[in-house]
Amino acid sequence: FSWTVVFSKQVCHDCRIAPICGGGCVQKAFEKRYEGNECIYGYSEKDIDDIIVSRFDYKFPILKALKE
Repeated sequence: FSWTVVFSKQVCHDCRIAPICGGGCVQKAFEKRYEGNECIYGYSEKDIDDIIVSRFDYKFPILKALKE
């Protein structure tokens, strides 16, 4: 087993949420290593935007309250 399989896809290297995602589930990454260069979760750019906003709102709830 190698941890390098987690970040072996270029899509993970270029992803804006790689530090949050961590490359996803190691097992899932291992199983999909030969299936092209797509996100193992199938996240779209909109999904990624939503994840970033959600994470930001979780970490900084006061800012979310100010927006409302």
